[in-house]
Amino acid sequence: MRKKGLLCIIVAAVMLLSIALPACATDPSDTSDKYTVSFDVGSNAAEAGVSTPASQEVEKGGNVVQPTIDAWEGHTLIGWYNGSAQW
Repeated sequence: MRKKGLLCIIVAAVMLLSIALPACATDPSDTSDKYTVSFDVGSNAAEAGVSTPASQEVEKGGNVVQPTIDAWEGHTLIGWYNGSAQW
């Protein structure tokens, strides 16, 4: 009799988990695999009128399109950096 009661409890727990766990699935509209990449031209360039490129939304594993910036007299863009690493 005890084994039958324990078996019923285990079956009930499995059934409950099979209903509850799918409700915990991730939302397919979740945007956690998307990233927003923004650019900073620096305060000196901004003060000189150089426009900051628009931010880009990128899928995980995707690539960002390297932006161009306005010409700044007497200066040459040598590249974009992420900290000290050149892009």
